[in-house]
Amino acid sequence: AETARPRTKKRQVDHPLVMLRRGFLKQSSYRWGHTGSSPALARPWLLARPPSHWRPLPSSVVGSGLSSLHGSGRRVEVSRTSSSNNASTSSAPLSFPTASNPGAEDDGDDTIAAVVSGGPNCSVGIVRISGPAAVPILKSIFVRTSRSGSPALDGLGAAERNATWEPCSHRVYHGHLVEAASVKAGGEDGGRSVAAKEVVVDEALAIPMLGRRSYTAEDVVEFQTHGGSICTRRVLDCCVALGARVAKPGEFTYRAFMNGRLDLTQAEAVASVINARTVEAADAALAGLDGGLRDLVEGMRASCVGLLARVDAHIDYEDEMEPLDRGEILEMCKDLRRSAGEALGTARRGKFLESGLTVALIGAPNVGKSSLLNALSGAEKAIVTEIAGTTRDIVEATTDMGGVATKLLDTAGIREDVSDMVEELGVQRSSAAARAADAVVMVVNSQVGWGERETQIVDSLLPPGSGSSELPPLVLVFNQVDAIEGSGLTPAEIISAVPTHVMERLEPPGGPEVPKVLTSAVTGEGMPDIRKEVTRIVGLKGEDGYSKSVWQLNTRQAACLQVCSDRLEELITAVEEGWPVDCCAVHLRGALQALNELTGSDVTEDVLDSIFSQFCIGK
Repeated sequence: AETARPRTKKRQVDHPLVMLRRGFLKQSSYRWGHTGSSPALARPWLLARPPSHWRPLPSSVVGSGLSSLHGSGRRVEVSRTSSSNNASTSSAPLSFPTASNPGAEDDGDDTIAAVVSGGPNCSVGIVRISGPAAVPILKSIFVRTSRSGSPALDGLGAAERNATWEPCSHRVYHGHLVEAASVKAGGEDGGRSVAAKEVVVDEALAIPMLGRRSYTAEDVVEFQTHGGSICTRRVLDCCVALGARVAKPGEFTYRAFMNGRLDLTQAEAVASVINARTVEAADAALAGLDGGLRDLVEGMRASCVGLLARVDAHIDYEDEMEPLDRGEILEMCKDLRRSAGEALGTARRGKFLESGLTVALIGAPNVGKSSLLNALSGAEKAIVTEIAGTTRDIVEATTDMGGVATKLLDTAGIREDVSDMVEELGVQRSSAAARAADAVVMVVNSQVGWGERETQIVDSLLPPGSGSSELPPLVLVFNQVDAIEGSGLTPAEIISAVPTHVMERLEPPGGPEVPKVLTSAVTGEGMPDIRKEVTRIVGLKGEDGYSKSVWQLNTRQAACLQVCSDRLEELITAVEEGWPVDCCAVHLRGALQALNELTGSDVTEDVLDSIFSQFCIGK
């Protein structure tokens, strides 16, 4: 019912809740929540009743200086009295959840604050406030610098001094942050009395960002103070004392999502930008934050809605309408499935950008695995000696392969005639690491060539009768080629030393070819070739390369889009086989539901909690 019949523009504008969302505030009896264009308009089931986070405006807000709200590029004035009965307003104080008032509402109407800058020893600290009390808190603790360049010391408190001040959005103000302190003084009768005095907390810059022009789409104020944990903590304590509460992890971005500032894919991209470990990962996250994935999904969703409207109309008024053109519907479904498949093609690289790539270096003892690890990582992580079996446990190092953060694992040399229990445990860990890795680099000593011990390694990883698919993608590396210069051996002769029956197991008919690379950890020869082949065999880079500006699907997004693709495949089968129209509508609704979950138009609280709990406090 929510998508069966498209609503006309007139119906949307005439509906009072839509008028509120789009910035045409005709009544002040509802709290301003969404203005301008918003993905929330794609949630038609919310139009039947006000969402739970829409509340009547407190009378104090209606009649206070908070009556002006900023829309998308325009100023929206809210009447000080209700347009329905023109009743006057009272001046009841705003209620926020605090330690003294834990029963106050906590539904998005409260004000949150957090330290959003980096470590405690950074040079500049930033404290962010978001919510309806952001500007009142600013007026209560911030004293602007006078025109002469010094603080205004006129004996008035900050709140009295700023009573008529209306901060301008996106303007930087210089001044001092103050807090109230109790001072004891002598009385006439020799007793002690207590007086309030404002104490300077820090010199700071204040930046108001009001209404829809802020990150959270509500009033935001940021204080830039001196760095260090003391200054920022004192400022945060002042904000909490005036009614704000400490923000939860990811709550600023959560509010941006709930207020229609971002959709769920963009909110996830924010976390990906913060957690990016390579330039390519940051570029992909920024492309998603810019709305690349959102635009694709919204286009697919619009096509599904239009198609579902035609199908539902045919179900309701079959006798009054012409028969459906199944050929046209089939082509539309194939186009949608093709778009989903192209997007799913980025999921593998998105997975590696999100979690990184693991590459295991395996081989017989003393073939140069540790030297190769040091050369690829650019650091002396592993001990290198001429003694066989130097590495007994797994040594890890990090590098960058194809723009993906890569963990290299230098494993113990695999052989059957182990000398002691410690080496035996190391060999077992080497085999386990090879099977669990995303790619395997098998190192062979070019001076010795392929021997029986290399064949035994292949047998241990691929027991007879098993297929090569049970082993991660493999690269054969013939190391130490610098030591055989002048021997007259050619690269083809070194590679051809691998027995035919071994290559048949590694390269079964119809399977991919195993790349072979000649390297020297001493001279650096072949290091770029290893990186190139590893990224190619794991599917990170094709023959034509890839674009760094293309967004990538993360695991959750890929799962939603895979469900959509499966429902579309079922729909195509249903149309081709001439199934009833009702059955086709079921599959189409399933595809639309998956797209709604992807963008967050229809998503459970558990999913939201899982996503935003991974954010840091302050974002």
